[in-house]
Amino acid sequence: EARGIPWPLQTPHELEKNPWFDTLSLRERENVLFLMNESATNRAMGRAPLVYGDLYHSANRTPSSGQQEVPTILPSTKLWHLERGRLLLGRELLHLQGIRFNAETMDKLSETQMTDLAGNAF
Repeated sequence: EARGIPWPLQTPHELEKNPWFDTLSLRERENVLFLMNESATNRAMGRAPLVYGDLYHSANRTPSSGQQEVPTILPSTKLWHLERGRLLLGRELLHLQGIRFNAETMDKLSETQMTDLAGNAF
């Protein structure tokens, strides 16, 4: 509330039905709502909307970015895609890091393992 944002933020109807949103902890849900609010503010001010936000952090420290860049990917990353309304999978995080494996290798790794690998890629 110190930043002029009424807290708690209200959950939009479309997110209430979102199965990905339903899997998030309360803190992570608040981060998504905060990111949506920040993105709407950006649009209203003529700036680019946010696309990505790492839900691992608290709402006032959540790294976020627009279309052309992605926050730093760490092993603990829980990267939310605002436009898609879901978390990115480990295989998607690997692709963002420029790492590609064949399908046979990808099938041997869990999404968590791929996220850890993407976070340790640099």
